[in-house]
Amino acid sequence: MQALHIHKCDGLQLRGLHHVNSPKSHISINKCNGVSISGLNILAPENSPNTDGIDVSESTHVLISDSIIQTGNVA
Repeated sequence: MQALHIHKCDGLQLRGLHHVNSPKSHISINKCNGVSISGLNILAPENSPNTDGIDVSESTHVLISDSIIQTGNVA
């Protein structure tokens, strides 16, 4: 289970999201083209069972920038 799953979405832009303690992976991008992700803050505790911040599969032209993806020491 992902907090956010995006499937077959072209031209996607995600900005400024804040994810804390997702039940599994935080964001899943699948079969997308032309994705721009920036300004994300993804945090998981040290004992998290799955620490995938952004899981990208079967996608092209994906840019992830200016983001924090962190496990442990989450305040």
